[in-house]
Amino acid sequence: MAGKALNKANLLTLGADVLADLLLESVKGDAARQRRVRMALAAEQGPETIAADVRKRFAQVRRGRSFISRKAQKSLARELSDLTQLIETGIAPDAPDLAFDLLWAQLHLAAGIHERTDDSWGTIGDVMRDAMEAISRVAPFLTKDPKALAEDVFEAVSVDGYGAFDHAVHALAEALGDTGLAHLKALSEAARSAPLTEADLILYEFITDPAQREDRARVARDRTVEMILQDVADLQGDVDAWLSRYTPEQLTFHTIAPEAATRLLAAGRAEEALQLVDRALPTDHWFDTPDLDQAHFACLETLGRKDDLRNALWARAKSACVQTRCAGISSSCRISRTSKPKTPPASMCSPFRSSTPPWPTACKFRTCPSRPS
Repeated sequence: MAGKALNKANLLTLGADVLADLLLESVKGDAARQRRVRMALAAEQGPETIAADVRKRFAQVRRGRSFISRKAQKSLARELSDLTQLIETGIAPDAPDLAFDLLWAQLHLAAGIHERTDDSWGTIGDVMRDAMEAISRVAPFLTKDPKALAEDVFEAVSVDGYGAFDHAVHALAEALGDTGLAHLKALSEAARSAPLTEADLILYEFITDPAQREDRARVARDRTVEMILQDVADLQGDVDAWLSRYTPEQLTFHTIAPEAATRLLAAGRAEEALQLVDRALPTDHWFDTPDLDQAHFACLETLGRKDDLRNALWARAKSACVQTRCAGISSSCRISRTSKPKTPPASMCSPFRSSTPPWPTACKFRTCPSRPS
C-alpha cells in the first residue's frame, strides 16, 4: 500500500512521460490550471518570456466585463497571487525594473476588478497588498529616474479609488530617495492650489448640482494630497509638516494626540510631546483612552520623571478598576418591566479595600512597581 500513496516520492517513480500525460489530462477543460502550467513553462525561458505571458493575462483581466462570482473571485485571487510570486522570483532577480512595471500594472487592475465583484471579504484587497509588499522588496534595486517615479506614484494615488496604492509612497521610499520625495511633495502642493480638472470632476458626475459636485471633488482631491504629504513628511522626518495638517484643537483629540506625541518623541522633542498629551488627557475617568495613556507614560519615562510616571500608572490602574466594578453594578441593577430593582452584591458596591490596587504583571515600563527587579 505504501507504493500507492499519493505523494511526491511515488509520483517521481512514474517517470516524466507518464506524469506529463496525467498533467495534460488533469488540466483539460480547466483554463485557470492551463494558464498556471503555461506560466510554469515560461518561467524556464527567461524574464522576457515570463513578462510577455504575464502582460497577456493582465490584458485578458482588463478586458473582462462580466460579474465575478465569489467562486471565480477566489480563483482569480489565487492566480494573481501566483503571478506576484512568479514576478518576484522569476523576473525581479535579473530585471527588477521589469518586475516593478508588471507589479505596478497588476495594481492598476484593482479598480476594474472591484467594479465587477463584491470584495466584502477583502480577497482582492489582500492580493493587491501582497503585490505592494513585493514592490517594497524590489524597490531597493530599481534604477528608474526618481522624478519620473514620483510622477507615476502621484498619478496612481490621485486616481486610486480602492486603496490599492495607499502605501505606494512608503513602499517606494528607497527608490524615490530625497530627490523623488521632494518632487512628489512639490507635485502635491501644486495640485492642492490648482483648479479642479475634468478628471477630478468625472468621478462625481452622478451629482447633478454643479456646486456640490465641485465641493465633493475638491474635498476628495485635498484628502488625497494630504495623505501623500503626510507620507512624505514621515519619510523626511518632518514632524512639523505632519503636525501642521491639524488645528491645535484637533491635536488634543484622543484619536490624533497619541500619534502626534509618538512622532515628537521620535524626533527628540519629549517636552513638546508631554505638553500635547497633557492638553489631550480627559478629566473624566469614565472616558477610557489607553493609547493616549501609553503615550503619556512614554513621555514621562523618556523625561526620567519616575514619580510622575508611577502616579500616572496608579491612576490608570484605579480607573480600570472603577470601570470594571461599575460595569458589574450596571449589569446586576438592570430593571425589568415586571420586577423591582435588584440590589447589587455588597462586594460590588464596597469602596476600594486598599489604596494599592493590583498591578498588571507584565508592565513594560522600567519604573513600574510591579516590574520584576
